[in-house]
Amino acid sequence: AGLAEGPVEDRAADAAASIGQLFRCRGMSQVSMASGIGRAVLYRSFGKSGNPTLQVLLDSLRAVGLTLVVAEAKDR
Repeated sequence: AGLAEGPVEDRAADAAASIGQLFRCRGMSQVSMASGIGRAVLYRSFGKSGNPTLQVLLDSLRAVGLTLVVAEAKDR
């Protein structure tokens, strides 16, 4: 199932895990230093059952040069 399919809880965990994979590719230590968020918090927040706070999400994305964009759902 893709990120747009399945129960909302699963989609959120899948999205967090996908972001975590990106952070691991960039180097979790680098993300931690750039964001000021501890590595353990990043690994827990962006793991398989991760559920980052909005603040952790925004700060960590900013640390790797990304941002969160909210758009109208196409299936409405």
